[in-house]
Amino acid sequence: MIFKVRELNLDGIQSELIENIKYEFTNEYLDMEFNLHFIEENILNDFNSRNINPENINEILSLCDFILLKNTLNFIIKNSKPTNKIYYLNEYHKEHYKLPKFMIGDITCIEAKRLKCDKWLNYSHNNGCNNYYDDIKKCFWNVY
Repeated sequence: MIFKVRELNLDGIQSELIENIKYEFTNEYLDMEFNLHFIEENILNDFNSRNINPENINEILSLCDFILLKNTLNFIIKNSKPTNKIYYLNEYHKEHYKLPKFMIGDITCIEAKRLKCDKWLNYSHNNGCNNYYDDIKKCFWNVY
């Protein structure tokens, strides 16, 4: 896939790669093109719309790594779609990232609350937390 810098939605996030390009090529940087053979066009659309799900997490992480996204894990967690499906990381990403328990099958509200993931917290409450009673009690009374 070939894309231009201007096609990346960087609202609310920082890319070290783009910042460096911007510094070096002040006027032309938005029209610079990248050819990423490992990224499909739908992944760029998902990245731009902050649609992270179990099916695209590895490709999104690869794109984040390529653009040297700051706070990649936080970006992934905050923009992930709550689901009962497990977010599986490939071998490469397993070495570099550790997903919270609620993304890998142990959906509890405590970790979602601690990480300020309201979407996951609501999902947890609506779909039954594991260890529901203790989890809810700790969650609402901020006992960690």
